Formats: sequence, C-alpha cells, structure tokens
Amino acid sequence: MEQLRAEASRSAAAQAEKDEQARRVQQERLEEDLAKAKRRGSQLAAIEAMEEERVSRVNKDRFDTVVDEVVRHVQRAIADAATAHEQESQINKERFSSIVLDQLCSIMHRKNAAIVQNEEQQRLIVEGLPKDVDHAAKAAVCAAIELADDFEVVPSPSAKSG
Repeated sequence: MEQLRAEASRSAAAQAEKDEQARRVQQERLEEDLAKAKRRGSQLAAIEAMEEERVSRVNKDRFDTVVDEVVRHVQRAIADAATAHEQESQINKERFSSIVLDQLCSIMHRKNAAIVQNEEQQRLIVEGLPKDVDHAAKAAVCAAIELADDFEVVPSPSAKSG
C-alpha cells in the first residue's frame, strides 16, 4: 500500500508538474499574445498619428493657398483702385487746366476788345466824327464787339498741348 501511495504521489506529482508546465506554456502564450497586441496597438496608434499629421499638413497647405489667393486678390484690387484714382486725378487736372486756360483766354480777349473799343471811342472823341463814315457800318462794328463779349475764345490745338 505504501507503494501504491508512493506511486499515486509520484503520479500526482507528475500530473501536477504537467499541469504546471501547461499553465506556464499557456501563460507564456498569453504574455506573447498580449505583447503582440500591445505592439499592434502601438503600430496602429503611430499610423493614426501619422495620418492625423498628414491631414493637418494638407489642411494647412490648403488654408495657406486660399490665404495667398485672397492676399493677391486684395492687392490687385488695391492696385486697380490706385490706378483708377490716378487716372481720374489726371483727367480732373487736365479738365481744370483746360477750363481755367479757356476762361483766362476769354477774359484776356474781352479785356483786349474793351481796350480797343475804348481807344477807338477816345480817338473818335478827339478827332471828331468824319463826315463820310457810314453810321450803319459803325453800329455793326459796335454790335460785333459787344457780341464778342458773349462768346468764349477756344484756343488752338497747339495752345492746348503746350
């Protein structure tokens, strides 16, 4: 019986040893599977982080492109407005110069006509009226002088360009 007990003990010990070995093997497999899962999780996290970085870079590039286009558009609009303003300024300057010059010429011609008229009247007063002067012709000349005051004298094209 002792022998049976010893044999049963050895058999139980051998079985316990086999069970322990199976448990260790199973534990090692579980640890390997866990390590593989952790590595796979780290790989997936790294891939996801790279993808997020790529998407962020693409979005930043698109945003930068849009901003550059907006800046260029605004600069073009500012340049166009400045050009239009400069053109309008030049046109107004030329109009002003033309109007002022025309008015100055008109004033000068009216003054000259008035001076000539006064001189002629003074001469006629001093010399007296000649007997053979046609009064109708004289009246026509006076009317023409008075009528000249109502018109503006347009300078010649060479006077405008100078």
